[in-house]
Amino acid sequence: MGNPVNPHKNRNPYDSDEDLLSWEDEAGAIIRDVKKHVKQIFVSECLPSNSFEIYINIETLESSKYCIRSSGSGFQIAGDGYDNKSIYEGVRQCEDEPEIFETPYSLLSAISPLYNNSFAQELQSKLQNL
Repeated sequence: MGNPVNPHKNRNPYDSDEDLLSWEDEAGAIIRDVKKHVKQIFVSECLPSNSFEIYINIETLESSKYCIRSSGSGFQIAGDGYDNKSIYEGVRQCEDEPEIFETPYSLLSAISPLYNNSFAQELQSKLQNL
């Protein structure tokens, strides 16, 4: 997995600590929520975080690697592979509307059938323990 998050690495000097920490907190919550349902998930240490966006690297249970952009608009695939935002940059240059998911869960459901299975199995297990 990735290294612990350093909120001051690769940051925009004009962002306040409060803005940056709220994105770091958001990313941490996402990571805690889905880490059981993916092979790896961690905040990118190469792509800068700022008060508008943060990049999260994910390896699905199918062994596909993605870089996910999280912003106020939602979640979108930025690129194939870790620390890659070529898809996001290409879409911005073409002015096409990128596919944006409201939640990280809906994004993962779209790209990883095994995420859906893992999530359903965990939910079933919790319901059986009630």
